Amino acid sequence: MVKDNTLLKPLDFCTVVSKKLADHGLVQGEEVLVAATRALPAKKSDPYLQRIYVLCNKIVDGEVLIPKEGDDVAMNYLVDPRSLEKVSEERGIELLTALNAQFGNAEDKEVEDATIN
Repeated sequence: MVKDNTLLKPLDFCTVVSKKLADHGLVQGEEVLVAATRALPAKKSDPYLQRIYVLCNKIVDGEVLIPKEGDDVAMNYLVDPRSLEKVSEERGIELLTALNAQFGNAEDKEVEDATIN
């Protein structure tokens, strides 16, 4: 849940705060990386009324899990951002350092291109 009215954006690290996602593979307390944002219709009856959702990847042992065919753990998750809470600044730095070690320097990447339109 975003407490200070700031939107989640790509490369934000969050903790799952909702118990409702457990049936879909995300357990309360797990950490995720926001990979992208997407506006989707809130109701079928009004496609112009939209909500912002985030596409997330699960983080396990400091590594971002990348989906592979046949892998039921490393999946992309489309999540209502109210189910997530940003990690502390210190934890965010730790996870960014791990992300940089895993994939290269993420701070040099164009974040705007990661947003799904």
